[in-house]
Amino acid sequence: MLALLSPAEAAIARLSFAAKTSLIVVLFLVPVGYLGSLQYLSSQTQADAMRLEGKGLTYIGGILEVFEKVPQHR
Repeated sequence: MLALLSPAEAAIARLSFAAKTSLIVVLFLVPVGYLGSLQYLSSQTQADAMRLEGKGLTYIGGILEVFEKVPQHR
């Protein structure tokens, strides 16, 4: 296991403190940014579905008036 990590240890040992800190920040922000984008896309999909449901309710409201008058016609 130590032989597997030795190239990474050697590369990190050559970095300055600022570079190591920057590397840690970047390695932290990449997955957080990815999850944030997934969350944003999910909320946009849900908002689109809600807009379509609102259009459907408008359509049903118009049809409902017609169906209410059908028994009166008979």
